[in-house]
Amino acid sequence: MAHSPLAVRLVTGRAVVVIAVSLLLPIGAAAQGTAANLTDNANKLVNEGSYQQAIEELERAIQVDGSYAPAFHALGFAYGRLGEHGRAADAFLRAVQLRPGWAEAHRMAALAAANSGQLDIAWEQVIRAQQSGREMSTEIEVLTEMGAPPEDLADLLVAPRVFLAPMDMSVYERANENPFARETRTGNSSFGAAAGQPASQGSRNLSSSESPDPTDRSAPFATQRGAPMIAESIAELDLMNLEIARGLSETLEIALVSDPGQAGYVLVVEVENMARATVDGGGPPASGEPRWLQGSLVIRTGDGNREVLRRPLRLTNIVAASTLRGELAVYLRQLAIWARQQR
Repeated sequence: MAHSPLAVRLVTGRAVVVIAVSLLLPIGAAAQGTAANLTDNANKLVNEGSYQQAIEELERAIQVDGSYAPAFHALGFAYGRLGEHGRAADAFLRAVQLRPGWAEAHRMAALAAANSGQLDIAWEQVIRAQQSGREMSTEIEVLTEMGAPPEDLADLLVAPRVFLAPMDMSVYERANENPFARETRTGNSSFGAAAGQPASQGSRNLSSSESPDPTDRSAPFATQRGAPMIAESIAELDLMNLEIARGLSETLEIALVSDPGQAGYVLVVEVENMARATVDGGGPPASGEPRWLQGSLVIRTGDGNREVLRRPLRLTNIVAASTLRGELAVYLRQLAIWARQQR
């Protein structure tokens, strides 16, 4: 591992303030794929002073995997070394979009934005870096000399720190292991009767001791046992958690952190039920079929000992990104209201 110093010049109205910063470059990081290897090579080139070559290597890494946040972080660093602070800011901002709550990337985005005269962005990223666990008092002092801080700066700096945990599938898995919980999966229950969640026609009059014919394809939505549905939906579930993280990172009311040890609260989605639309005449599911999900958004204290908030979650189609994003926005606004109440 090697450290490479970077002098960031923040130009104020009265003086030029130079802040010495240090970036840990993951030269010896284990290979995680081609994009990671290209990024490691680029970091070596940066340490050697070959900034333009590093940029070319990072552009190749991004072509291979445009979702690899460290490549954008390294790209911002390389552009910063060349004095192209606007491009550096854009790269760092892309890194934090891909990995919300990455404190060091927020910090670098703030410095690059300040150096390119984008003070609104600089203030936002300074706040996010502080919220994510990085001490930013020096940067805040310098930015205050450059322009007035937000009026609610003090409140934003102490926003509740939240760690977004992996989805909890245990409730759904237990329901699918129980032969008497079949009506829950088909909609003949308080779960399935929820708004926006179609019930299986073949199960509406079932008692708790009866099960529908699993070969019945007349129902508008089919049921599947837990493991196949989870396997079928894994990409959508990953997207859903990412969209929650991105949504949280768009509000300064909540401090999203990547380290659970720094969190005062843990946010988790408890999945209770999922189902997909059938294909006419049976057959494998089509990739674009609607797939609904219901469960709960739960916030617990950082130690996990106490539940402080629970909101029912009902999403009508986790396959369509635009629908998912729009429906999640409603719940994320509720979380922002909760966060303001914690001040």
